[in-house]
Amino acid sequence: MRVRRALALAIDRETIIRTVLRGMARPAAGPLPPEQWAYPEDLPPPRYDPEEARRLLAEAGYGPGQPLRLELKTSSAELSRQVAAVLQEQLKRVGVELSLRSFEFQTFLQDTIAGNFQMFYLINVGANQSVDFLSYFYESSRIPTKAKGYSGGKPGALSVGGSGWLAAGGGGATTDKAAQRRLYGLVQKQVVSDVPQIFLWYPNNVAIAHERVQGITLELSGSYAFLRQVWIAEGASQD
Repeated sequence: MRVRRALALAIDRETIIRTVLRGMARPAAGPLPPEQWAYPEDLPPPRYDPEEARRLLAEAGYGPGQPLRLELKTSSAELSRQVAAVLQEQLKRVGVELSLRSFEFQTFLQDTIAGNFQMFYLINVGANQSVDFLSYFYESSRIPTKAKGYSGGKPGALSVGGSGWLAAGGGGATTDKAAQRRLYGLVQKQVVSDVPQIFLWYPNNVAIAHERVQGITLELSGSYAFLRQVWIAEGASQD
């Protein structure tokens, strides 16, 4: 866990957002954006602390004479490769040697599903549209074991306690919205503490459309489901 926390502390999200994403994103504290109903208001903000990262790595036995070597897989998309290159440079500053490998998307996706990776960078579009995705990623019963045909586990799987919170929040144990928010908040805080994933940013959702196109309501998740509600207004300018 010290290594995972060190990696998270070594990433300067603000710099990546400014230089690679041209300012079109916000640093992410957890899996859900603040506007989502289940977001816990007391979730700690993301930190950039390279000195603390070096200290944690040293406690884990890594340092100048024993660097931590990891491999990061990405898709072959240009943005993914740009982000990976910056992550490589930032982690190098705390003594982590990160090798990069990019693949055609389908090959890359199959590797992530099968657990064939050390680290990977992936953009989840629509993943936070519903809190149900928390169960998919973090419930212990969904751990992909070798017995199930996987080469390793995906980056999730909470403890029994965390799974109990998920079951109580979404499994029918309570329908009270405030109680569900508290339970899902506990899940998110444990995920942030255990660092099975490093949440980087929430990208800005921007749509450019002709004035005749009506009914555009962008969703926080980045989902394109809103297109079902779009219509073309009659009598507007044809330019």
